[in-house]
Amino acid sequence: ANVGGKFKTQIPNFGTWTITATLNGNTATEEILINQIKTYEVEMRYTQIYGVSWGFSGKVLSRTDKSALFTDPVPYVNDGVMTVADCSSPFDNLGPWSGMEVSTDALGNSLVSIPKFWYKIQKTASTLTIQIADGPVSGFHVSPAHRARNAQDTDRDVVYIGRYHSSGSDASKWKSVSGVIPIASITRAAARTGVHNFGAEYWQLDMSMWITIWMLYIVEFANWDSQAMIGYNCGNNSSKENTGSTDSMPYHTGTMQTAKTTYGVGVQYRYIEDPWGNVLDWCDGITFNNADIYCFDDFADYSDSYQSTGAKLVGTRPTTGNYIKNLGLSSETGYEWFMYPSKVQSA
Repeated sequence: ANVGGKFKTQIPNFGTWTITATLNGNTATEEILINQIKTYEVEMRYTQIYGVSWGFSGKVLSRTDKSALFTDPVPYVNDGVMTVADCSSPFDNLGPWSGMEVSTDALGNSLVSIPKFWYKIQKTASTLTIQIADGPVSGFHVSPAHRARNAQDTDRDVVYIGRYHSSGSDASKWKSVSGVIPIASITRAAARTGVHNFGAEYWQLDMSMWITIWMLYIVEFANWDSQAMIGYNCGNNSSKENTGSTDSMPYHTGTMQTAKTTYGVGVQYRYIEDPWGNVLDWCDGITFNNADIYCFDDFADYSDSYQSTGAKLVGTRPTTGNYIKNLGLSSETGYEWFMYPSKVQSA
């Protein structure tokens, strides 16, 4: 019987039972072990979808799905007036954003956790849509950073990114810690080896992780201009500055500068410090041959050469530099997440 949104039934046998419920097209599934005669209460959790849509014009995207009526987040600004009570985001209590937290691993690295989510990206002649789901949905894919990377691998429930730029006096282990000058002026191959020296599960920032974070940002803020929305960031001309400039920020997103339009270190997005500031970042898992773009699936295949094992042609980019005018989507199976500039204003 269905009473007040609750459904009651009798189970004929002991054992593990799978319960499935459908509401307004959303399906929830839970497993429960029945091992004694009593009343069992099972709360069904329906998957939620949040999205944005872009018509290839301007910086602002339209919110869709469950987030259609959400207001814009309010990041922190260190202007001497704003407090944590003034900061907010409609995504703060929603997964996967609510699960982005700071932790420290056994090696002393300060990390930001990112729970698994599912995504769907579609492009028509007039619209690009990006959707994030907090559970599995037909037609959606596991986030690029959480997906299995080879036939022997499995999906990850949580992945971690360093809160800070890699730093430390020991160039063989480039730690994510506060209060240290970042390592810079190095090759991508050196960074690949240095970070991987921590252990089998440690790798430098790659395209899968970067686009995972990028999707979380764009669905939350619905605006391509992250500098305008959160803070200009950048740095002190050509000088490197210590990590930890955001340590005293009372909110997970914002700038320690006196205004969003003030350049300087101290910006963070959900605890990830200086995402476009202080020093430049290497990004692995991608390489180029003139206009051709190649990506790698397996961490073990990462290389700077497009002729290396595992390199997959995933798109063709413009060869002239200018503001991005359009984005392309890879048609390669397994690379549905890969978005790239397909047109610039001068082309």
